[in-house]
Amino acid sequence: SLDAIDKAADVAADLSKRFVVTAQQTAILNKLLLLHAKRNALAARGQLTRIDGMALLAPTGSGKTRTLEWVFAELERLMAHSAKGKHDLRIVSVRMPTPSTLKTAAEAVMEEIGYPVNVKATTEANATDRWEQLRRLLKAQRVTVLHFDEAQDIWGNANKPQRRAVINTLKSLSQNKDWPFIVVLSGTEELADMVNQDQQLGRRLKPVEIRLLKKATDARTIRSVITTYCEEAGLAGFDQVDPQFLDRFLIACCYRLGIAIDLIIGTITQA
Repeated sequence: SLDAIDKAADVAADLSKRFVVTAQQTAILNKLLLLHAKRNALAARGQLTRIDGMALLAPTGSGKTRTLEWVFAELERLMAHSAKGKHDLRIVSVRMPTPSTLKTAAEAVMEEIGYPVNVKATTEANATDRWEQLRRLLKAQRVTVLHFDEAQDIWGNANKPQRRAVINTLKSLSQNKDWPFIVVLSGTEELADMVNQDQQLGRRLKPVEIRLLKKATDARTIRSVITTYCEEAGLAGFDQVDPQFLDRFLIACCYRLGIAIDLIIGTITQA
């Protein structure tokens, strides 16, 4: 019936809002908290010319995008309630556009911060002009964290000179005597190829991986998610998860947390 469909849709929407916090997500949050605190400390001493960032690597379906959405929201919440909340913390997060080039990436950020990109000017401007303009805009808005999701897309179809320009741009964002950014890149394992092309870039954007699920270390988390989600949906009798079911479930979700959560929600919605 329509009522049953509406109820199932409401349950799916409510469960989708939840976020499963694991030790990996907490470690990523703590890493960015430390980078933010380090940036503030250097700025307070007049020593801020360079700051490290992070490259988050994970296969598709591992939940990296949701992880960073939660991490950024937690960062903003913690800073808002901190005694040092007056310190700069503004995060700009964009997904790499299609096609992905240095120029289109800069324009995507400009649109995200509410700066209209004139079509004629877009045609005439080159990538260098765009990034110089963008750097000024970001500083004026006191942006400190700049994130690109699916960052590997800017690398895959680029030729050798374009790839060198990408590397140089990323390094210049994190090292600048006027206003360096905490650069966060997220993407698939292909992103590691880009970061590792340059030793200096690899040191500044230290790769962090979201590992695949393992029965030995993640069984309790999966059981807890299934039980909690079922209880919230009003389904009883799921307080015990059979070990053999868990084996099959991990295979079905390809050992990836994001797919696992989607499977759980999808199954509950059909129940």
